[in-house]
Amino acid sequence: MDTIVYRPDPGRRTGKQVMGIAFIVLGAVLGLLLFCGGGAALVLLLAIGLVPALPVVIPVMLLGALVGPIFVGLGLLFRRQAGDEARIELTSDRFVYVEGEEMTTLALEEIRAVEGIWNPGRWSTHWQTTDNAYHYPGYWTVLIRDEGGQEVRLDVPVPGLLVPFDVLPILRDLLPRLPATAYVDPYVADLVATGETIAPEKNPRVEP
Repeated sequence: MDTIVYRPDPGRRTGKQVMGIAFIVLGAVLGLLLFCGGGAALVLLLAIGLVPALPVVIPVMLLGALVGPIFVGLGLLFRRQAGDEARIELTSDRFVYVEGEEMTTLALEEIRAVEGIWNPGRWSTHWQTTDNAYHYPGYWTVLIRDEGGQEVRLDVPVPGLLVPFDVLPILRDLLPRLPATAYVDPYVADLVATGETIAPEKNPRVEP
């Protein structure tokens, strides 16, 4: 079988990616405001002859020149850590999860279980909301475990959940390659077959 390589969906944003974008934008805005604003103030002060105020303006410009690149650099670091190097490889004999410099390799013949962990939705109060609550939907985490105890955890995306991979196509390719002795959680099998994210207690298709 050919090797299949899965990369993060460009349309999905993880928490670190969002944080990285925020730092980049914040750094650029702060740097420009402080440096350019300080430069404009410097020109104005020199024009009207307020030389004694210069010791205040120059440090502001230097602060902008320092803070801007620092924030932008942090943003780029978060972006890199967020999955720019992340990928999943599925070959005829192994399942490989790579994130940055970390790699987890599971031999397909040694995979013993594909289990589902249900993460229930929750309500969170917030003083600014009209109804005083936000709803966070429930979602599945799929745990792929081999006989040696190595494991890979994949969160199945739902609206509002920041995860990098579209997990269902990966599972649809992986499950047929597993040995017959591997346990596949019936809730995971149903999720893969239907694509529906349903709480286990509300799923009529699976016996509890």
